[in-house]
Amino acid sequence: MKATVIGNGNIGRVHRAVLQELGHTVVVCDTDQGRRQGGYADWREMLAAEGPDVVHVCTPHYLHADMVAGCLAAGVHVLCEKPLCICRADIARILEAERHAAGMLGVCLQNRFNPSSQAAHAYLRGRHVVSAAAMHSWHRDAAYYATAGWRGKWETEGGGVLINQALHTVDLMQWLAGMPHTVSAQVGQLALGGAIETEDTAALRMCGDALCTLYATTGGGDDFPPVLLFRTKEGDRVELLPDALHVNGEQVPLAAAPAARAKPCYGGSHRLLIEEFYRCIAAGERFPIGGEEGAKSVRIVLAAYESRGKEVLP
Repeated sequence: MKATVIGNGNIGRVHRAVLQELGHTVVVCDTDQGRRQGGYADWREMLAAEGPDVVHVCTPHYLHADMVAGCLAAGVHVLCEKPLCICRADIARILEAERHAAGMLGVCLQNRFNPSSQAAHAYLRGRHVVSAAAMHSWHRDAAYYATAGWRGKWETEGGGVLINQALHTVDLMQWLAGMPHTVSAQVGQLALGGAIETEDTAALRMCGDALCTLYATTGGGDDFPPVLLFRTKEGDRVELLPDALHVNGEQVPLAAAPAARAKPCYGGSHRLLIEEFYRCIAAGERFPIGGEEGAKSVRIVLAAYESRGKEVLP
């Protein structure tokens, strides 16, 4: 298949490398001349000239909605990096475009494809999770935000630690414990005041069939592996890490995890997700993380930003 990667930055290069390993033809689209490598500067021009089968949207957050909706309207398949978008109106717009699209939409929440996540999902299927807790503590400093002008701004990143770094942890929690009925949260700055507009630290409480709490910060001293803990009505204790799963104190044997690509925090499961997306296209099957599924974690995060300590609907 012919694929185009829009946005050839850190994450775009991961997508491009996987696609090349899988034998797909790849065309690059990027507004930066040094990164587009002879490709296109304008994604609409690229669509018209190349007629790709699949478009990978790997651009800054605020550009996702227009590109996803536009590429779906052009009849191509779209795989969008997280987050799907950064406001509720764009969720509705993307889902409407998906409903009328000939192509398929996928959202790149690759941590669902980690062997540990897959094993946790299989174990918890049919069990009733009653409570869950997660900690996501990473380190980002002012220099990180200075490398790209769109980061750390409400208008262009859409938020801070919740919509960027911890979105995968939010997604795993709702995927394994269920979508909450209400969300309450406090967000603020503990470490990066003056360097960014958005939050660097957040505490969430998510109430649904399970009561879930999550603490997330980019004010930590290092990038620690996110930890998710689950309790079930049946009495199970489940501890999930990116590369390990413990159930009732016993380590669960897992399939070998793919090697991390680019930044260690990306993990190695981009290849597993991209392989499955292309397999679904070829087989005419539904990809499991479509628009509505990919929007769930965004809905939770947006509710957290709206909350100011009060319960709101996600």
